[in-house]
Amino acid sequence: MTMRVRFTMAFSCIALALFAAPDEGGQAVTDFKKRVDDYVKVRQQAAQGLQPLKEPRTPGQVAAHQKTLAERIQNARATARRGDIFAPAASYLLQIVESEFRGKAGSSALKATKEGDPKVETPAQAPALKVNTVYPDAASISTMPPTLLLRLPQLPKELEYRFVGNNLILLDLESMVIVDYLPRATAQ
Repeated sequence: MTMRVRFTMAFSCIALALFAAPDEGGQAVTDFKKRVDDYVKVRQQAAQGLQPLKEPRTPGQVAAHQKTLAERIQNARATARRGDIFAPAASYLLQIVESEFRGKAGSSALKATKEGDPKVETPAQAPALKVNTVYPDAASISTMPPTLLLRLPQLPKELEYRFVGNNLILLDLESMVIVDYLPRATAQ
């Protein structure tokens, strides 16, 4: 057998394995993505009529814009509860987070995440984790390991994953509204 034939066979096997691989997360991830898309539609409706910020922006203008958008989102999602977005894919997401923070490399990634975690001296200073509330201005925002972000389902530009303590949150970047959170996503 020539080298070219072996290469072609090996390439074919790899391609077949990749294309035949089961959809990780399957229906749960599909449902999660639909819920995220539904949130974005609600958010877009809430933002209708809100004047976009123009350059140069003052801190006061940014704060007023953020507050108005947050209030509109909160009103549109007045009945929102924890799990409305994360629920279908919760166990799948927890598996990803757990496997990412396993071992020596995972331990250092988790440590880096905790370094960016909101600093609190007392439990009263911890950001309140309640769906549809605004993330506190004074609280820092954790760093997300890039390798973890590559493994989690991709989010639209309006949203980001973040950690607060051992909870994974879904944060609306412009309004700073906590869209949903997944408790106990990491071991402390």
